[in-house]
Amino acid sequence: MDIQINARGFLDDFVNARKEIERENVVERIRNKDYTLWSDSPDEITNRLGWLDIHKRMKSHVQRIYDFVENVQADGIKNVLLLGMGGSSLAPEVFSKMFADGKKLNLKVLDSTHPKMVARFAAEFDPKETLYLVSTKSGGTVETISLMKYFFNLTLKAVGETEVVNHFAAITDPGSKLESLAAELNFRETFLNDPNIGGRFSALSYFGLVPAALIGVDLNLLLDRVEARYNVKEDCKVENSQNCGADVGAFLGALYKKGRDKISFIAQGKLSAFGDWVEQLIAESTGKSKKGILPVLGENQQIMNSYSRDRIAVVLRYSDVRTDPQITDLLEKRDVPVIEMVFEDEYDVASAFYLWEFATAVVGYFMKIHPFNQPNVEATKAAARKMLEDFKHSGELKKINYCYEDENLRAVIDEKSKSNSLAFIIREFFGNRWEKVNPYVAIQFYTPYDKRIEEKVLSARVVLARRFGLVSTFGYGPRFLHSTGQLHKGDGRNGFCVQVVHLDETDVPIPNEPGSEESDITFGTLINAESLGDRDALIAADRKVLRIEVKQNIDLVLNEILEILHSIQF
Repeated sequence: MDIQINARGFLDDFVNARKEIERENVVERIRNKDYTLWSDSPDEITNRLGWLDIHKRMKSHVQRIYDFVENVQADGIKNVLLLGMGGSSLAPEVFSKMFADGKKLNLKVLDSTHPKMVARFAAEFDPKETLYLVSTKSGGTVETISLMKYFFNLTLKAVGETEVVNHFAAITDPGSKLESLAAELNFRETFLNDPNIGGRFSALSYFGLVPAALIGVDLNLLLDRVEARYNVKEDCKVENSQNCGADVGAFLGALYKKGRDKISFIAQGKLSAFGDWVEQLIAESTGKSKKGILPVLGENQQIMNSYSRDRIAVVLRYSDVRTDPQITDLLEKRDVPVIEMVFEDEYDVASAFYLWEFATAVVGYFMKIHPFNQPNVEATKAAARKMLEDFKHSGELKKINYCYEDENLRAVIDEKSKSNSLAFIIREFFGNRWEKVNPYVAIQFYTPYDKRIEEKVLSARVVLARRFGLVSTFGYGPRFLHSTGQLHKGDGRNGFCVQVVHLDETDVPIPNEPGSEESDITFGTLINAESLGDRDALIAADRKVLRIEVKQNIDLVLNEILEILHSIQF
């Protein structure tokens, strides 16, 4: 993989940043796990740097993983459903999309607790032919454990008590709740990961490599690509730059100081899958201490034509495919600095994982932040837990005083105000957009994953960019809570958040325990509690939140929102 940097008018800033890295011996200090680069305290740093050499140590575990895959296939398993969130699911999803051809097993990722998504995967996969790979670092992630209990019961009914355990395997940290649960239930395999690796840095550990092997990826070749980058990029001199992770980190750090705090990832085909993984890495690592770099995915050329002076672009392409000349011209016209990542083949994704992990560590140095923790994520979890506890006692979730309500939706910004139309609420919400520096809109959909929804959201994002000059991002909940959610609450308060929650009548109960029919809550209750909990956490962090709850037809609501956005005059 080759990295090419077009600094545009920032070459001097880039060179100076590279000189600082050399002067301060940053590369060697990172590899020596010197916590003073980021903090006065070693907390959540010295025990989070295992990713630096995990590719070397995983070499001795490759055969065990291969044996596991062979045994799974020998038992007639055809499908793998990975149950996980955030760092446990995003790298496996990249592998499943980039290595889609010639796979051994059909692997899909379920990282949604929307009842329709749970029901969809339950219908799609025959438990008799499916391995459920339960993946969580902490071993107690509520979404993952809830999904595990549901699919355990589903499989128990299909194959019986003797065989059910052969359809489950786990990836977790030593001493976690999942390790104990997997031992109690006698899962066919439990992979205990290096606990000194944070979730978003775990792509090249068991969390990424076990799913990769299940779909037929050559793990030795994958790890060799990382080893090549690790060894060749040892010094990174300014006058003879190797364009390694240190270069990318220095470039981003230098431009952040110049107000370039948004990175757009532009890719076509399989390479677009990489964006979701790097989005979490950047957002969760930098979005804190009232600072942050916002990764932006899924934009089209209409939006690119509205890029402003807060933007950097990262273009991903294969060596035998040229970047679309129209995109190249647009980036040059808008004077956007560009990092170009050129892949020789799919296996270069391993080098890309490592490069961006190292770059993120360097960016943290320049931004003077701690890149390995996620201090604001717990706020949403705590609020959701409180709501679920209250629900168990009262049978109701927190009530909201809505600003507006009709037969198909209800909406709220400030619970103390009342409005006579959705249009009035949306005008009010976007009317204060200039109160923030370099504002952006985080569009958050607690709905089933749906291409039609994404197309309509993209249309709205075009309007926001072209008419209002607003950068926007899109994510499904609760998935984004384990990805960009940290940045939404931890950055410089320049984000507007739009929650769209589908209150579907379809619901699915969550078993209290594996093998038990008793259930205190449903997946519908869980996802709604998480959306409400995040709303509370965002408001507590002084973020502006528009919440729209859809009772029936979400298409009608999205069409109405688009019409309103087109009609707004300021």
